[in-house]
Amino acid sequence: MLTSPGGLWGLSVDHLGTPDGKSAVNEFLYGICRHVGARDHRVIEAMGAGIRTARDALREAGLEPPQFIDNGLRFTVIFPNHALYPHGDLQWLGTIETTGLSRTQREALLHMRSTGPMTNGAYRRLAGVDSTTARTDLKDLVARGLAVQTGQRRGTHYVLAPGLASGITREPV
Repeated sequence: MLTSPGGLWGLSVDHLGTPDGKSAVNEFLYGICRHVGARDHRVIEAMGAGIRTARDALREAGLEPPQFIDNGLRFTVIFPNHALYPHGDLQWLGTIETTGLSRTQREALLHMRSTGPMTNGAYRRLAGVDSTTARTDLKDLVARGLAVQTGQRRGTHYVLAPGLASGITREPV
């Protein structure tokens, strides 16, 4: 948990990490810090980039997003200390060859293991992609031998390849 006195200035928690979610309390100090730094970094990067970077890093690590609380007097960020997926699921994922898979393809495998078949629509919602990208990503899982496509057209869905649901295909890394 991180707490900063003073609360947010001119922003709501909902605007954090969005293009509109930026505000400098002291414009003069911000201007100086924006251009000061060492050879490989600055004191302040782009406004709002830190929150997006933290959210992306937590998501990539399979963790829940941070919780932001602003009561006007102080601003608090609570970082999760548990994963989005149960430890057993993450351990299972570590037994599968996932090199080259995207984060959402790995999440699709976890979904298929815990929830069941994955449709193109479910993958689009999970990944925030269009139908063509979803189909390409899901067919890639099939080509790698990680999933099996069943059905046709609107009835198409993807399930884990036989033996993956409970079996270990390689030693954990």
